[in-house]
Amino acid sequence: MFKKKDKQITVFNNKKIFFVTYDNNENLSVIDSHPIDKFLSDNFKIEDINEDARSKVNSLLIVPDYWFGNNTYVFQSKKKSLVEPFIQRKLTSEYPDLPDIKDFFEYNFYETDLKENGLYVYFLHEPEAILLHNRLAEFSLNPHRITTPALLWEQKLKKNMPDSQEGGKALVHLLSSECFLYFFLRGNFLFSRTINLSHSERGTSEKFIPLAYEISQSEYLFSQKAKANVEQFFLLSSGEKDSQELSKLLGKDIKDLSDKIVIPQTAVDIYESLGTVSPFNSDDLLPSAKYLSISYGPLKQEMAWKQVQHAGIIIGLILLLLLSVESFFVWESYRESIEWKTKSGIMTQVDPKQIIQEYNDALDLFISDTERVSIRETLLNIANSLPENILLEKIGLDVDTNPGVEIKGIVMASGPKEFRNLLSLFLSNLGKHIQGSRSLTIHDIDFEFDEKSAGEQGYNVYLMKFRFDLP
Repeated sequence: MFKKKDKQITVFNNKKIFFVTYDNNENLSVIDSHPIDKFLSDNFKIEDINEDARSKVNSLLIVPDYWFGNNTYVFQSKKKSLVEPFIQRKLTSEYPDLPDIKDFFEYNFYETDLKENGLYVYFLHEPEAILLHNRLAEFSLNPHRITTPALLWEQKLKKNMPDSQEGGKALVHLLSSECFLYFFLRGNFLFSRTINLSHSERGTSEKFIPLAYEISQSEYLFSQKAKANVEQFFLLSSGEKDSQELSKLLGKDIKDLSDKIVIPQTAVDIYESLGTVSPFNSDDLLPSAKYLSISYGPLKQEMAWKQVQHAGIIIGLILLLLLSVESFFVWESYRESIEWKTKSGIMTQVDPKQIIQEYNDALDLFISDTERVSIRETLLNIANSLPENILLEKIGLDVDTNPGVEIKGIVMASGPKEFRNLLSLFLSNLGKHIQGSRSLTIHDIDFEFDEKSAGEQGYNVYLMKFRFDLP
């Protein structure tokens, strides 16, 4: 499913956008690059992008760590229908100047120290990130996934260091002119820092003195944010004695990862251009890799729907094949029966009136089937009737003896008045979209107040259930 010749990744680093793929030796290869200011300007056209780059599928966009934000919330429910609206409200209230943020987030569940259900939410909160995404989409290069080096490291550490998911951990990634610091809590990325190394200090042990100071300051910041200590430091560096030098200055045991993580051999100019992304190989960046990422909300729904369509086509083909095989065996059985009767001399003349009657019965059956209620059309009409704060948990359809619809769901409202208005709007919409439901009133609906969620996240939850007949 993953064809390297058809896919590429896009990297933003040092104020430039890079279109990157892999050569035959699985090494990084830059197809094209542009300064971000030029790429986002009105004068930039799709023809300015290398033809090879614009002909590929953009499977991944890697952006700086600080373009991502992350928060944790205590939230007891694990229902997607409750979790996602809650996160959207939180993000839009915290970033009122960034309305598109509601389409750029993901989350996972975890258990807090108090054994409560928690949400770890990560999101794009840099305006330039959304501008970059929109420009790529304009050129039909909208990325399927968006991630950061820190989230790629998070997965790489989990894969190579199983104990990295326990307590506080820090990774020091040391390059020739830069040092990247990553801090993780229980395996989840918390924050990162970039430290520029002085040219005069490169290649000497003196460079570790200011570096050790910056690491100590970052460690203190981690303890303030996480209310925990860094239990283990990891170092990835090309220097054989770098871990020993840092250990002496910090007074801590630093674990060298050079024997655990193999850095691919990449051309020096590419290594310097892509910075912290350069150590990742093709396995780290495959679409099937489990690193945390964000997908643009509407694009994620579109891709999910395509999977459903593909599954439906496959199932349809299988059913067609089975029916074709069955029809073949039925026809063969019928033909052999006719041949046997003919050879045995017991074939009788068929009455033409009987044949006509059989055709009429088959036609009546066909007409009866075509007059049945369309399940697909009914579901679409119900979906079009839903107000924003009503979520359906169950839809039961009876299309045979007594056609009707049974609906069960929840209503999120600030109070009884808003609850009544939402129900009235729902019933009014059903009357417009589905003939036969016009006589429904609020009195036809069974509902109860969910006391467990009273006032939770600024709204109350009401449980509702009702049924209406179809024509």
